[in-house]
Amino acid sequence: MPISWNIPLVILSVLIAIIGSFATLDHAQRMREANGRAAKLWMVAGSIVLGMTIWGTHFVGMLAFSLPIPLAYDLTLTLLSILPAIAAALLGFWAQCCKTRPGAKRILASGLLMGLGIGAMHYTGMAALRMSPPIGYDPPIVALSLAIAVAASWGALLMMYQGGRIKLPPLLRLMLGAVIMGLAISGMHYTAMLGTHFQLGSLCLADTLRIEPGALAVLVSLGSLCLFGGSFFLIVLDKRVARQDAQVLAGLVLAFSLLLTWQLWNNARQNAVQLQQVEFDGHVRGVADSINKRMSTYKQALRGVDGLFAHAGVIRRGEFRDYIARLRLKEDYPGIQGIRFVPVVPKAAKERHIAAMRKENSSSYNIWPEGRREVYAPVVYAEPYDLRNQQVFGYDMLSDLEYPRPGDSAPGLRRAALEQARDAGDFAISGKIRLVFEAGQDLQHGFVMFLPVYKYGAPRNTLAERRANIIGWIVSVFRMGDLMSGILDVRDTGFDIAIFDGEEVSEKTLMYASDHSGFVRDRGARFQHNEPIGIAGHNWTVQVRSQPAFEAQLNRNQPRIIAGSGIAFSLLLALLTWFLVSARASALQAAAAVERASRKNEMLLHGQRRHLYFRPRGQYRAGERCVLPHARLFTPGTPGHERNAVERTVAER
Repeated sequence: MPISWNIPLVILSVLIAIIGSFATLDHAQRMREANGRAAKLWMVAGSIVLGMTIWGTHFVGMLAFSLPIPLAYDLTLTLLSILPAIAAALLGFWAQCCKTRPGAKRILASGLLMGLGIGAMHYTGMAALRMSPPIGYDPPIVALSLAIAVAASWGALLMMYQGGRIKLPPLLRLMLGAVIMGLAISGMHYTAMLGTHFQLGSLCLADTLRIEPGALAVLVSLGSLCLFGGSFFLIVLDKRVARQDAQVLAGLVLAFSLLLTWQLWNNARQNAVQLQQVEFDGHVRGVADSINKRMSTYKQALRGVDGLFAHAGVIRRGEFRDYIARLRLKEDYPGIQGIRFVPVVPKAAKERHIAAMRKENSSSYNIWPEGRREVYAPVVYAEPYDLRNQQVFGYDMLSDLEYPRPGDSAPGLRRAALEQARDAGDFAISGKIRLVFEAGQDLQHGFVMFLPVYKYGAPRNTLAERRANIIGWIVSVFRMGDLMSGILDVRDTGFDIAIFDGEEVSEKTLMYASDHSGFVRDRGARFQHNEPIGIAGHNWTVQVRSQPAFEAQLNRNQPRIIAGSGIAFSLLLALLTWFLVSARASALQAAAAVERASRKNEMLLHGQRRHLYFRPRGQYRAGERCVLPHARLFTPGTPGHERNAVERTVAER
């Protein structure tokens, strides 16, 4: 089954992987710098961020993936698939959170288990499609995808443990690690998808507790926004936040908010297109149903004529004319150009038939085109008896194989339909032909419908009996333009309708075009559908294309509102993030400066107490060193006159 991809959503999944990897590596760095409960908090937060990053990358990638059948996801499996990803991430963080430095064996084992957890998440998410027949997997590609997952896990652990050895600025090193890790996570997903096979005729059985792709997009987007927003909030509350983090965090918040806005805008736009697609599909079905119902009505009219022949035995021309007149073809059966009777005339009975017809109708009657044939099927009755139908009297409808008519799409189409109706004992229609009476400027393609008439009371259960007992055919003649104008609403200008003979869509098979422009392979219509229909054992292809008048009805207001409000919200959120982080960084720096000054003063005070002099009143002793409240303090470096002044003051007391 063919697979197609939405490239913008593929890019979005990669960006989610990179942004999530950035937050994960930042959490890992802060976990290494913290102790106790703070380290465990960063471990849990980082595990959830990495697990949700893997999960979000997978399902946004699945939204970018489409099949020519409706898809949905089992809600239970979709939510359960988060657990392997979070468990795998928690394992990697737990190995790093240990007090002792983990060795190579521990890193290898942790990376292997992390990779297997990522693989389990991917294939659990694939199982949420619940396809029938089951999804097929290419074992070498599966092994390669798991190897990429393990390698990505090892790379993530090495970035957590050994990232400080890379001689780059911290922020640049963090961004480089996020890009590498994000590409590895998304690369695992798309490599695994290369080994996925869907059989022709597959169906999605996620019918209970299902989640539609649009709802899944909103779920993933909002989940990612809450998660990454919570991660950035923890970073803001961290005491080690720096002023330069403000621009980075504000940029990341802006980027992710804009990505979320784009996702919601795209989802709203697709919903609007899907609603219009549903309306378009309904119109296509309406056109096909209208054609089928109208042709069924014409069949009933021919059944009535067949009943006339079946019970009357021999029908004269006047009786045939009166019966057809009572049908009121123009009023009740628009599109039928006439109803005819065509008898079977063997070669041996040709002269008797011509003589009888000349005696009953016209002395100029003859079977044409001329030539010797084993069987003839000339038109003997044609009603209404107008100028067009007068032109076909005596025309042998079995002769178009030896004498092809100009304008027919292939020779022998009338003969083939006559024989098909005779052998099947039911209706049959010809392919695309040019009717015998077509002339002048208003040329249209047409077709003829045949219903066999058998001898009254004769058996016709087997093919041999039907061939032996047939006496002729009742024929109705149609011009496609007149037929469709009686079926389709001429006021409906929102669609172009074309009808092709058979399954081939080409100029050769084009029978009708509503815009009278002929066959054009690509009209640039937003909506186009080819609907096959069966008419009397013959296939037509009804092609419906949307016109600008219908396409202009697309609801663009909701996507525009989402885009405008989303952009404004993204800018405000980024500005708020920058303000909060900058303000907290400034407050932390100011508090740190005050704390440093206080510690410096305390150290100076503690170090200089050994060199202070005080002369208490009435208790002065030369050279005595003491410290009492409210004493005048000075150091050995105090100018002499100030020291003497202090001594005099104390002596006076």
